[in-house]
Amino acid sequence: MENLNTILLIDENQAKYHRSFAIVGQTYGFATMPCSDIADGMSILESNKFIGAIVLSSSFLGALGQINQVSPMLPVFILVPGHSDSDIKAAVSALRNGAHNFMARTSFDAPALFQMMQVAISLYRDNMINRRYAQLKEHYLSYYPLYQQMLQVSEMILINLLKGQLMFPPTAERRVKDFPSLYQKLQLKEAIEGSINDPFSRFSDIAGLRLIFYNSDDMQTAGKILQASDDFISSRTGKAVTGDDRSKRYGYRAVHYDVQINPSKRQYLEEYRQLGGVSCEIQFKTIFAHAWSKINHLLAYKQETKPYQLANGFEEKAKSLEVIEQQMNDLCKQYGTNGD
Repeated sequence: MENLNTILLIDENQAKYHRSFAIVGQTYGFATMPCSDIADGMSILESNKFIGAIVLSSSFLGALGQINQVSPMLPVFILVPGHSDSDIKAAVSALRNGAHNFMARTSFDAPALFQMMQVAISLYRDNMINRRYAQLKEHYLSYYPLYQQMLQVSEMILINLLKGQLMFPPTAERRVKDFPSLYQKLQLKEAIEGSINDPFSRFSDIAGLRLIFYNSDDMQTAGKILQASDDFISSRTGKAVTGDDRSKRYGYRAVHYDVQINPSKRQYLEEYRQLGGVSCEIQFKTIFAHAWSKINHLLAYKQETKPYQLANGFEEKAKSLEVIEQQMNDLCKQYGTNGD
């Protein structure tokens, strides 16, 4: 989530005190954006993702509804003229309509106001994170059946494409990334890239299909067949499928294909229509690389394992494993024939 370090000041009298107000704000880690009318204030609010709170003159109380509509739960602090009955009534009315707190101009205390805003913004951030988490989980659950169907359809298409074309038919594994893993990935990506509005479109590996081949020649042949087929398109480009070749990486040795069903080929059929835009990551691995990555993954989750030593140990063993894989591949070439 963005750093909510900007305070929006909407006050017809802001020119008289904004400079000193901004200086105090800087000591608390805040920037301030002043404006003298509600139209400018709403324009700033709608275009700025870093606003953590609003200080609003009581002259503009009628805009509370607009503010809540644009940014629900955003803390709003009301500035009332003083402590008269009418001022207190105005403040109470504002609180009932969604304002967070108020302060009188006659006893204005900028440090106290920024301290209150620090607490309010922290609560606001937590509420926004919880709200987003709940919304994303709801979307995930609604998409889950489509991911499952996409995996079944993709496996069926691939098995039919490869039938009779390889020495040995591959084994398939399907998985839909669980929501905690998806959310963790989203947090890591956003720490680098900034806010991601739609992770379900951004991430093409939520549904994953792995085909496990018994030799590398079969895997290479399957890759050529997949890329020549028009059953799929690339989920990244919308054009022909291409592979993300990681087959040279020690141990891991896989080729990834991010795909969607080709709409011009199959989506005129009812059973495929709802899969429009649903992505799947197809991963090709040899059985040797599959075993290596499975064991590596399982050991990495043991708390007593030291990650650095694990990585070094597995990279070293991968060299020996790849020698065996090549020897097995040579035997398959010598004695194998294509068939079911």
